[in-house]
Amino acid sequence: MTGTAAFVTGLRRNPISLAVALLVVLIVANALLQRNFFKPGILLSNLTTFLPLMMIAVGQAFVVKGGSIDLSLGAVVSLVNVVVVVIAERVGGAGGVVAGMAAGLAAGLACGLVNGVLIAVFRLQAIVTTFATSIVIGGLALKVLPQAGGALPPAYYITYGGWVLGVPFVLIVLGVLVGCIAWVARTAFHTHLTAVGANRQGAYQTGLPVARIRIASHAIAGFMAAVAALCILGVTGAGDPLMGQAF
Repeated sequence: MTGTAAFVTGLRRNPISLAVALLVVLIVANALLQRNFFKPGILLSNLTTFLPLMMIAVGQAFVVKGGSIDLSLGAVVSLVNVVVVVIAERVGGAGGVVAGMAAGLAAGLACGLVNGVLIAVFRLQAIVTTFATSIVIGGLALKVLPQAGGALPPAYYITYGGWVLGVPFVLIVLGVLVGCIAWVARTAFHTHLTAVGANRQGAYQTGLPVARIRIASHAIAGFMAAVAALCILGVTGAGDPLMGQAF
């Protein structure tokens, strides 16, 4: 019993170990329910399907770690989805796709910044604020593209679902995501964000720019939702103002 208690205490003190333990449990459960789970084609299909959700989860993790929450990320996905498609079609060609992607990422970042300012500067409740902004952002998505339609050039989703130097493109994206998380985890920002989430008043009293840190966490979440939208477009290739509702 003492050994079990020590094991549980160790998991609580080391969240990475807890996350790995949960991951192992989920992998075993999926392997039992899906006998061909470890086949390369199935693994690649699952990764392609769930990569957007991973992006959103990472963005939300930064917000939650800072003691906040963001209910508008699904709406951000919808907005970015239609912005990219509409701009890509109007500009045309490869330049249109690049312009659409840039505008979509900027839109996601802007949504996150607005949420962060409302919550950190004006001190509005996060859950109420982001629920309200999700309605506004969803309305903007419908304004940009009232109904599903439009399409990106085939090269976009062919590239997303293809291979680069013998490696699946989605696996490269996942590697970049993991690398970015590992890098951020070693920065002072991550330490400060953890401090703000654990004790906001204490962090403020030590001189940390609490408002700026919280705004940054929401900006990251908005940006990651935009990246998730780009990943979704790599599968669907078409605009849909209601795409983000599933998230």
